[in-house]
Amino acid sequence: MNIWTLLISYGSLQGLFLAVVMIMREKSVYLGLFFLNVSYLLFIYLFERFEWFRDYPHLIWTNVPSWFLIGPLFFLFVAGLFESDRKTAGIKTGLHFLPAVAAFIFVSDFYFGLTGSEKVALFTSFYAGERVVDYVQMLYLAQIGAYLVAGYRVIHGHTDMLNDELSNSDIIHLRMIQKLVVGIGTYIILAILLSVLLSSAYPDLLQYFQFVFAALASTVVITTAYALYYSTLPHQLAVQAIPGSGLRQDNPKATMEKEQDPAKYASSSLTKRDLREILVQIEQFMDKEEPFRKRDLKIGDLAGDMDIPAHHISQCLNQELGKNFFEFINSYRVEAVKKQLQRGRHRHLTLLAIARECGFNSQSSFYRIFRQMTGSTPSDYIETHVSD
Repeated sequence: MNIWTLLISYGSLQGLFLAVVMIMREKSVYLGLFFLNVSYLLFIYLFERFEWFRDYPHLIWTNVPSWFLIGPLFFLFVAGLFESDRKTAGIKTGLHFLPAVAAFIFVSDFYFGLTGSEKVALFTSFYAGERVVDYVQMLYLAQIGAYLVAGYRVIHGHTDMLNDELSNSDIIHLRMIQKLVVGIGTYIILAILLSVLLSSAYPDLLQYFQFVFAALASTVVITTAYALYYSTLPHQLAVQAIPGSGLRQDNPKATMEKEQDPAKYASSSLTKRDLREILVQIEQFMDKEEPFRKRDLKIGDLAGDMDIPAHHISQCLNQELGKNFFEFINSYRVEAVKKQLQRGRHRHLTLLAIARECGFNSQSSFYRIFRQMTGSTPSDYIETHVSD
């Protein structure tokens, strides 16, 4: 045991915990399965590194199909964040898992046709002597890389639109996904370099590969630390949320200038008068119908209810108020929470219950956005602005 295998061990256990948490969340099932898979792959490395396979030979190479699940699970999670119909099952989705099925079939004779001692002998002889390139490994590394690129393209293609279309902040955690891309990309590079360049015998190869799996374990550790940090300090995530999203509030003038980029609406037929009239309609509708209380409100929902094109609403908010849809809707939610606190409802309900009544979909997003927009936490606001 050394610092690298200790990190791998911790990553395996932490990945299991993270998997359970993610699987319990509606939009994060694929991400949970991703971390479950990573946790198992880290465990199997330790299983090989410390030669536990001599006592439990039937676990040998059970990780082969798992390698072909890493890429699809990551990509399906990212793609699922942007699916309007939320359909995540079916033939098209199943096609992503065909390589894993093929890998299972490829090694099925090994799984079911050999005794334990035969498996140990074949496993050790496979790595003995002259080191050769493992082409199965090259296949799954190439597949993971392709899915990482595809997932990154999906993220990159949507982040500029997110805050103009959505009113909840779950999607902001895409920064966490971007960190995963970097971490797994680092793992791929290290794995390819060691596989191609090293010609060591089997024991030495496993020792060298501890650096590779430490990189993979680091993706789990960093992701967990990131999630915990921003859940305990929720106000900071909204400020740093998505690069180029307009969420940073430390320079309101810069934000206004960015949102009112003339080139963005150069082809629009709306006049200044049109925009003001639309804004009056929106504000009247918000005050009367309170659509912001719908936790998953999207700009398309508001557009349908008001019979105003979504891009006209977005342009109006951007040019008249210097806000995107996310900021606009959540400003109403914050004001609604403040009114409830001033009425003393926190004496009978939890802050989370009040927040959910006003449209926030989670405690972390509520605290994050409330502090961003008021400069204080809900508790501090009660102490300062609410009389006993």
